[in-house]
Amino acid sequence: RVNARYGEYVKFRKNLHHYIKKVNSLESEHKKLEEKNKPIKPKQEEKMERNVLKLSGARETHDSAGESLILLLDEIVHRSWKDVFPLIKMSMQFEAGYSAMQAKTFERLYGTLEMLSNIGMNESLSNTSRLEALRTMNPEVLYTGTKGKGIGLPVLVE
Repeated sequence: RVNARYGEYVKFRKNLHHYIKKVNSLESEHKKLEEKNKPIKPKQEEKMERNVLKLSGARETHDSAGESLILLLDEIVHRSWKDVFPLIKMSMQFEAGYSAMQAKTFERLYGTLEMLSNIGMNESLSNTSRLEALRTMNPEVLYTGTKGKGIGLPVLVE
């Protein structure tokens, strides 16, 4: 919207400058004729009146468009926060609700950690990882199940 209004203003400014130049040129011609004591023809007089009228209209249109553009810019620059206020408020409400949900979830993590500690103690599990051992040790040394019967290995039939 600002771009459109600014484009209109530029167009009106060009139009205003056009008529300023035209009227100045006609005035200059009138002065030259007066200096030479020559009469100004009625056609030239009409042309001058017509262009002064057009200049007046161009100035009025230009000033009105400029004032409108300034009002729009002032509104945007100084009061746009009011337009964003509902969005900011809703965002804060969402964040507060989300944080409350996260807090409840994190609160339950203590219970989950306690359950994991109990499972580890019941199963005699170490608190250190076996990943490096799984990567490097022989399976026979690594195996913690019952050796012999019933280790659950599939029987291959030929």
